[in-house]
Amino acid sequence: MTEILSDVKDVYAERKKESMISIVKDHLLQHPEYSNPEFHAMLRTLNLWNSNYDKDMFEPTYFTLWEYFFRKNYLSEQLENNALRMVVLSNTFYESRYNILFDKVAQNPSYQGKIFL
Repeated sequence: MTEILSDVKDVYAERKKESMISIVKDHLLQHPEYSNPEFHAMLRTLNLWNSNYDKDMFEPTYFTLWEYFFRKNYLSEQLENNALRMVVLSNTFYESRYNILFDKVAQNPSYQGKIFL
């Protein structure tokens, strides 16, 4: 029973992780000046992460920060309405919407976030 209660696998993180890594790899191809061995090591680490939020793991912290800054930077550029931006940045916005966003941006980096409007 304890194992069930402490199961902290994030299925949304698994989907978002794949799209986010694809976005970053595409960006690095276009901007090789940002590429460095430490950054690639971080991508490999996140790619191997099993999407569990276990207390002794550092990968969940990296992923959470990465996701937060992605949301903040992307949406700040795409959404001019501050009230709408705050709703989208909040944790109350549905995770499935973020999965759609990450998938769309992975397919087309110039995607304008039309799913939110």
